[in-house]
Amino acid sequence: MTSLTWEILGSYRHPRQNFDRQLDRHVGEERILFYGILACFLTFVARLPVIAQANTGPDAPPLEAVIAGQFAVSLLMAPLLLYALAAVSHLLARSVGGAGGWRESRLALFWAVLASTPMVLVAGIVAVVANRYLSTAFLTLVAALFIAYWIQCLIRVEFDFRSRHR
Repeated sequence: MTSLTWEILGSYRHPRQNFDRQLDRHVGEERILFYGILACFLTFVARLPVIAQANTGPDAPPLEAVIAGQFAVSLLMAPLLLYALAAVSHLLARSVGGAGGWRESRLALFWAVLASTPMVLVAGIVAVVANRYLSTAFLTLVAALFIAYWIQCLIRVEFDFRSRHR
């Protein structure tokens, strides 16, 4: 796990080179799925303080039930949604001349999601300790950085000539 942690943190300093290493490894489907599930789990962990804070009051359902439901959604449904989003992005890229593969487009999305999880964890803390406006601003920044990194990875696998000949 330490190596993966350094890879994730390395994606902040050298995003393109870091993603190229992922491509050079010819990451298999099981590893891509692991990236997705790990990212979804860490996102769930980041949301726990917000869930607990929002689940107060006399009419609130039991906290354990809410957390169990969120856990199931995070680890069962979210990876499926990531697969669907990767497929749609691949089809869109193909419609404008993209020539990458299905697996590479999944890797681009799943790696971008996993690489953004440290900021998502920080966003979870900011959501609890800061006011709503600062929290929303920080989460918007995290989303923008994620989308920028995902697009960069997707362009690399769909449109970069060298990535097609690996």
